[in-house]
Amino acid sequence: MADQSGKDGGYGMVNRLRLAVAPGIWGTKRATLKPLALLLLAVALLVLGSGCRAPFPIEERAKAAWTATAMAAPPTATATPSPTATPRATPTPLRTPGATLFPATDLDQIASRVAALRGLPLKSRVPMGTLTRDELRSYLTSSYEKENAREILEKDKAVLVLLDLMKESDDLYDLSIGALTEQIFGFYDFETREMKLIGAGQKLTPREELSLVHEYVHALQDQHFNLGGRLKEAKGNGERSLTLRSLSEGDATLFMGLYGQKYMTPEQRNAATNGDQAGVPSQQGMQSAPPVLEWQLLFPYLRGMAFTMSLYKKDGVVEIQRAFANPPTTSEQILHVQKYWANEGPQTVDPPDLAPVLGEGWSKWHEDSMGEFGLWCYLRGGLSDELSFKASDGWGGDRLALYRNAEGKHALVLATSWDAPQEAEQFFAALGELYKAKKSVNATSQDGQRFTWLGSGRSGYVGMREKQVVVVISPDDGATSKMVGGITPLLR
Repeated sequence: MADQSGKDGGYGMVNRLRLAVAPGIWGTKRATLKPLALLLLAVALLVLGSGCRAPFPIEERAKAAWTATAMAAPPTATATPSPTATPRATPTPLRTPGATLFPATDLDQIASRVAALRGLPLKSRVPMGTLTRDELRSYLTSSYEKENAREILEKDKAVLVLLDLMKESDDLYDLSIGALTEQIFGFYDFETREMKLIGAGQKLTPREELSLVHEYVHALQDQHFNLGGRLKEAKGNGERSLTLRSLSEGDATLFMGLYGQKYMTPEQRNAATNGDQAGVPSQQGMQSAPPVLEWQLLFPYLRGMAFTMSLYKKDGVVEIQRAFANPPTTSEQILHVQKYWANEGPQTVDPPDLAPVLGEGWSKWHEDSMGEFGLWCYLRGGLSDELSFKASDGWGGDRLALYRNAEGKHALVLATSWDAPQEAEQFFAALGELYKAKKSVNATSQDGQRFTWLGSGRSGYVGMREKQVVVVISPDDGATSKMVGGITPLLR
């Protein structure tokens, strides 16, 4: 949601920057890295090898195909439109210096195939262009400035630091631009309605062809469902932004795989995922990134693909069209498609404003919902994949509020509601294990329904009652005590 000043901010900005990842898929190894541009193509082709008739155990298939955690940007990142109008740019010819243009017949054939597979006619030709890596960095920097990204990312960072998912010394702005500059292979710009490839040559490689397929699907989504406008409307609401992008990116990734299975030879598919590595950028920037950026990187693509695969298996493209007419609203619905079909929405959670109890100099800076996926990230900061996934299942709703004082210190309250008391107990117990596992934290259990902890320059409290679990984190015990006093009505 928007913060008190009406500006976008906080936790959801990471999602808007194409940094998402799927829980339950990745390990923690970071030694042997392979660009996600190739990994995502691999999984799209691998899981479709049986023509979509088999079950879809994406975690097992991904683990079998990839031996290390992916740390890169998607093969094609979809550029979010800026909130203010910009002059429409003149499309750059699809070329690199000294190279001839790609034959229009090749591009038209790809577009025609994609439209037929996706069941949507291309209403108008999509302008094409290329960017060098340097031009891409300038483009991203300009987009960030238009989006007021520094302030938004400052809120993101404050939340992630309080949750021990990022260091105070990390520069989220530079990490985000650096990661995307290194790894983007192409994108569809909803503002100019153009497609761009990064450093394309005179002959399309199999990898570039599949990247174009992915972007043609985005163009179809935009032309038929006003995707760009809807993404703009979802800004400031982290869950809705994430789920709309999960639908759109999952759709594009699914049909990238279907295209490869139908129109490419095994040799071409192998070349797309394991062949010529020319033009594949380094992983240096992402090597230094905190794991949470990896986790948030892939969620719309892989979990989105699993979601749209379920839709496709139920009723083909017709079911996917229905989903664009009635999109999922929570990451829980993306993770559990049956909850989407049952129209199970979030429970309302409305914690009181704690700025008055914190005292002079404190104000609410931002608020949003973390969702099931956000809670997975929180737990995954110290617990195993399996335990984090299990303990975040059963999410009913949540609300996170971030506070800041005149000295630039931060505090937060996270109020959660669960589908049943036993699921609240499971989350509460997982939080206890999380803080016990942290070497820099001294956790003290008071009883079976609350505990406190102190360490890393922060003080924390976790309380539970029936289906409610509340987390408070502040700079010191005094602030924590005040916040707990203000939040206690939720636990009565």
